[in-house]
Amino acid sequence: MNQDKLLKLIQKEESETIEFKENFDKETIETVSAFANTIEGEGKDNE
Repeated sequence: MNQDKLLKLIQKEESETIEFKENFDKETIETVSAFANTIEGEGKDNE
């Protein structure tokens, strides 16, 4: 995901697919990373 796409997502309101968090723990980071690195995810290498 590039910076422009991320900024567009941040400007939207929460929805069924977007939920904003003020803070989160290590387990949450690991889970998000796992999803981002799947075939359908848009991880660092899938820009």
